[in-house]
Amino acid sequence: MGRHKFVMNARHYIPALLAMLWCAVTPVAAPAAAPAGGMVSLDEALDGAAAAIESKLAPGTEIAIVNIAAPLSALSDYLYSKLGERLEAGGKVKLLQRNRYQMLYGEDFETLASDAATDSECAGLGHLLGAKSVAAGSFEDLNAFYQLRIRVINVQTARVEALYGCRIRKDDRITADFMGRAGQTPVITVKEEAVDYYNRGSSYLAEGKPDLAIEEFNKAIRLTPDFAPAWYSRGIAYSDKNDLNRAIEDFSNAIRLDANNGHAYYSRGTAYGRRGNYTAAIADLSSAVRIDANNAFAWYNRGVLYSKTGNTESAIGDYTKALEINPNYTSAYNNRGIAYNSRGNYELAINDYNSAIMLLPDKPESYVNRGNVYYNQKKYDLAIADFTMAITVAPNNAGVYFNRGTAYLAKRDDDKALEDFSNAIKRNPNDAGSYYHRGIIYGSRGEFEKAKAEFLMALKINPNHAGARKALDVMQGAR
Repeated sequence: MGRHKFVMNARHYIPALLAMLWCAVTPVAAPAAAPAGGMVSLDEALDGAAAAIESKLAPGTEIAIVNIAAPLSALSDYLYSKLGERLEAGGKVKLLQRNRYQMLYGEDFETLASDAATDSECAGLGHLLGAKSVAAGSFEDLNAFYQLRIRVINVQTARVEALYGCRIRKDDRITADFMGRAGQTPVITVKEEAVDYYNRGSSYLAEGKPDLAIEEFNKAIRLTPDFAPAWYSRGIAYSDKNDLNRAIEDFSNAIRLDANNGHAYYSRGTAYGRRGNYTAAIADLSSAVRIDANNAFAWYNRGVLYSKTGNTESAIGDYTKALEINPNYTSAYNNRGIAYNSRGNYELAINDYNSAIMLLPDKPESYVNRGNVYYNQKKYDLAIADFTMAITVAPNNAGVYFNRGTAYLAKRDDDKALEDFSNAIKRNPNDAGSYYHRGIIYGSRGEFEKAKAEFLMALKINPNHAGARKALDVMQGAR
């Protein structure tokens, strides 16, 4: 049966392919803390961001806006929409539409939209999307003002092509409407040098240099100990280093200083989840969705945590909420299908897998999951057809060969089953289950020495393999 996919990382999950696309990133200076003339309105800030992008890119460049992190998902969506409108109206660059990559890379899009991502991670997603450049950034409440920062990254080199930063007035009407929903931020005085250190740390974080980022955030915190964004961002840096204890401590300090920081609750929850503390993780993700009810990723991950603790009913509710927010969320369909399957609701599970396949036909796990349901229904031919499709999409996945082998074995087609188990072992020599099933086939043919060798190999890989131990005992007793 397919596993529930949980993104247990404060920065969130990025596929392995993105890591493979790493390119050296040259250091860049942080964007100016404020444009000439002081603070601006949000509309003026977006005009400036669009102009900065257009001035640095060649005419006709295909660009995707993959991430403008903000305290609320609704504000993040607004920033994306309005920046995109300006770029389209300008006509100098070609904007890839958001629904295109929401559909194709649903959970990966959510990954980048929900928090900060490194330049190389954004470039990796841009490569998958066919973009030449990607824009990423953040909108933050820095107490006396709001700050918008945009980075444009070249997909081929993962280097920054354009930087833009400005401060937005606190009395801006549009911003006030959104931020009022996020709750009141405590009023403190942030020293100017602390903001500079914070911005430099954020740039290092985007460049994938957590150690340098931590040094800058340390300086910001020393100057302004109540600067919640610095605590939160340092927590992200520690999480990137897999120092979860320090990350949790920093996220806790960010929450202490700003109880309405939904990102801090989310990130602390994912850190708890990575440590296996599911109760604390669920509590924090519950706070995250209370603050930002439109955060599909938070609903999805809490659903996975509920599944891990056996609460499939609540898991189904959370996956459903994630899908209401983002109907293109393929992993939510897959995981809800898994939950339905575990409860014996096979038709509902198949409907979810059908939806996932319709959205993303090249995703093997959807075929595997649907094949598992057909197997449970003893519809072996349909199961084999789905496993075969999964193999076509992912020919090196040992688990799919194993699944198809068990379906062939259920049909008493031992030759094809043996071939699939052998293919599984070829791709994963430590697949104890495939050795065990090959032993069953050899034993049924009276080839007892071969069967014994297979069972012994299964036990060598997994000394607790009960099936192989029992089969050996039966063989010895028969003699």
